[in-house]
Amino acid sequence: MEDALVLGRVAGCWEKVVGPEIARQVRPQLVRDGELVVSVDHPAWATELELAGSAVLGRLAEELGDVAPKRLSVRVVPGSRR
Repeated sequence: MEDALVLGRVAGCWEKVVGPEIARQVRPQLVRDGELVVSVDHPAWATELELAGSAVLGRLAEELGDVAPKRLSVRVVPGSRR
């Protein structure tokens, strides 16, 4: 499945996977070769997401099956909140 389609599916279930508070602070930006890249606007959120990364990937796998990303990268981008 193409990465853009996977990103769309990730975005569609993102709030369910991470919860509303994290979904307001962390945005899926890109899927490339099985890696999900998300952006946060503050380093504290980056740390939180890095600590919860395997749980997030597990919930994505439950939602998306075999097409779910296998790795997670977090980028701090000031002003990236919706």
